[in-house]
Amino acid sequence: MSANSPDTAATVAEAIHSRRTTRAFRPDDVPKALIIELLDAARVAPRTFNTRAWSVHALAGDAKGALSEAFTTWHGHAQ
Repeated sequence: MSANSPDTAATVAEAIHSRRTTRAFRPDDVPKALIIELLDAARVAPRTFNTRAWSVHALAGDAKGALSEAFTTWHGHAQ
């Protein structure tokens, strides 16, 4: 399938139309193996001119809870 094929256009259009915003999340943890798989896929994904460096911080447990609380507090004051 080439980048300009009708199948590609249909796939892109489907992705755009099926996109949604999620503002509530399930409380269960994401398995570590899945996180590693997703980060590996992101690591090899193409970037524009390969110019934008990125870093990832993964939090769990008390650290994740503290960050979540800080964002919740900040969001409440930012409105």
